[in-house]
Amino acid sequence: MSNKFYTFQVVAIREENDNKYIYLSDGYKETFRVKPFDYQLEWEDYNLPDKITCFVKDISIRGLPLLEQNKKEVLDFCYSDLGSEYAFKVINCTIDAKTKAAYYDLNDSFGLYHRYYLKPNDPIHQTGDIFSLLVKDISVKDNNKCFLNFEYPQDLIQKEVKVIISDITQDPRAESLFGFESATKEFKSTIVYPAGSIEPNIDKQLSYILKTIAGFQNAEGGELYVGVDDSGKICGINQDYKYLNSSETDTYNYYLNTDGYENKIRTAVRFGMGGVANSHLNFKFYTASGLDYLILKIDEVQRPVFLQGIKLFQRTGNMTQLLKGDEITYFVEHRLKIRNAPLRNIEINAEDILDSNPVVEPQIIEVTKEIIKEVIKEVPTYNLPIIEELLNKDKIWYYITLYISGEWSFQKEPSRELEIMREIPIYNRCKKGRIVMVYHNGCVNTVVPYNLIHNKNNASKTAKKEGKKYSNGYNVGAILVELYSIPEDYLLVFQSRDIKSGFVYKKVHKVSDISIHTGLNAEGNVLINPRFNGEFLDVNVLPEFVTHLIPSLILTKNQTSSTLGIKEGDQNYRGAIQTIKELIEKYSKYWKLKNY
Repeated sequence: MSNKFYTFQVVAIREENDNKYIYLSDGYKETFRVKPFDYQLEWEDYNLPDKITCFVKDISIRGLPLLEQNKKEVLDFCYSDLGSEYAFKVINCTIDAKTKAAYYDLNDSFGLYHRYYLKPNDPIHQTGDIFSLLVKDISVKDNNKCFLNFEYPQDLIQKEVKVIISDITQDPRAESLFGFESATKEFKSTIVYPAGSIEPNIDKQLSYILKTIAGFQNAEGGELYVGVDDSGKICGINQDYKYLNSSETDTYNYYLNTDGYENKIRTAVRFGMGGVANSHLNFKFYTASGLDYLILKIDEVQRPVFLQGIKLFQRTGNMTQLLKGDEITYFVEHRLKIRNAPLRNIEINAEDILDSNPVVEPQIIEVTKEIIKEVIKEVPTYNLPIIEELLNKDKIWYYITLYISGEWSFQKEPSRELEIMREIPIYNRCKKGRIVMVYHNGCVNTVVPYNLIHNKNNASKTAKKEGKKYSNGYNVGAILVELYSIPEDYLLVFQSRDIKSGFVYKKVHKVSDISIHTGLNAEGNVLINPRFNGEFLDVNVLPEFVTHLIPSLILTKNQTSSTLGIKEGDQNYRGAIQTIKELIEKYSKYWKLKNY
């Protein structure tokens, strides 16, 4: 029936008569199709969604539905952080024929088009300008009509500038050695893990890397920093090496080092964009504190560089946009004018001789059983049962019990008393780790269980007695929210809210970066600083082997109290925020239940 929404299974995305379509099935037939949006043109067989919802506009003469995608579903996907700022490019400045009001035709990084009506005192922009708008919410009308509600964030920007001036550490990127992302600079932490994912997928992530490279080559060139997170901090590519041969499409085998890393990227570029694009790349590897990272210098190419022969990307500001229609025509004409300029006729350039470019071939090595075993041994697993297996093999050293009276005790078995407030097991591998006590006011107290029980910080050095109650079990001046016993190399994920603006922030600290105290009753360190109007919301625990997935959110030791962290709507950290949400969903419930 027309004018209704239906959910379809996604079968494939194929080209037909120079147009691409998403082919769908209702579970019985696979004869349905719908036009994709620009950002969906990057879909391949390995990253297709399982289902999408479509609106039936009409029924054709042949009895087939004429479909268009659910626009609310599309906008929800692209603009998941309502109340946050997004970048838009001005395509045209127009006057509404009916209302006579001025508005901008806008294009976003997803290839979607929008309309923004100017308000009094709004800054004036020209065609081609890129500026940010606050996306307040999404309005839904009948017949699948849907649009974003914008607000120019002038007052918000002024407030944020004042905060940065008063305390520069409010933005963790201020400590970056490499500055900020720009029209000629982009950071990627990995070529293996797609943004927002906790599972390795080198094919998918390399497709994003190629998009960035093509965008720079079709603009003025630039630098791609790999092994550097969104905040400009070195996180390293060492974790990537073991996955260089994990591709489902690339049959070559690569050395698991920097040489193999370069060859892997060059092979992807050569097959995805051709030899010309490959010859305009310059790889430089560096090492800092044992972490390898890559600075890939990407030269401008004075001819269109197409990805997969059909997609033309260009870097504009800090956005990489897919060109289409008249934009492609204009781009090609502009490139031809540059190439035919008199100064360029002095010498022949490499890109003018397509088949003469040197191509670095991948190094082919024999894959032995020993190499396979070594690679498998190094690959970390992310399945939750591995943690349960670890606990089943580990013995409980003692139970720590906190009582309503404010006292505490330790014993080999759980306490049978009625007046218990909290109780946690201390496993053997945690006895020299940390007891972590999180309070409602954003303070965190950490104590080493072994030192607590054996009085290592007491002058007498006399060990405490099992089963005896001791005073000062916790800070009675605050509300104890969470109590954990975890290894010192684990991570704590804090979520807070700015009580003035309402924005939610996330940050991650290594447990070892939080100062140790001698007693359970200490107030602890201020992790959510009231000086920044911070209100504590939640805390979660993550194991140490996910550290390389979220490096941009892990703050340094001197930032424990100097910042609320990263705002959830910050587009520079969108992938990291999504990844942390997936990790919390996968692991955190277990820690809260087990208190391990």
